[in-house]
Amino acid sequence: MIYNGTNITITLHANHNLSNPTSSEIFYKKPSGQTGAWNATIIGNDQLTYTTAVGDIDIPGIWVLQGKVVKAGVTYWTSLAQMIVEAHI
Repeated sequence: MIYNGTNITITLHANHNLSNPTSSEIFYKKPSGQTGAWNATIIGNDQLTYTTAVGDIDIPGIWVLQGKVVKAGVTYWTSLAQMIVEAHI
């Protein structure tokens, strides 16, 4: 279970070799509709990861995530992923 206000590590998988990217980000869409991106780290050759900071996960509901990597002038996107965030009582 993921609760708003907690720190988690988000890992997204890609179907491409992502080593040596120019940039890597994980884009998010909050349940409120607000969008943004976090700088991601590449793990191995096919995973993007980001560990949230305090305040990153601030709204309960369904979040939509997608990774983007730019490598040698080519942009690669991961599949969409959903994350359900619960509110504290």
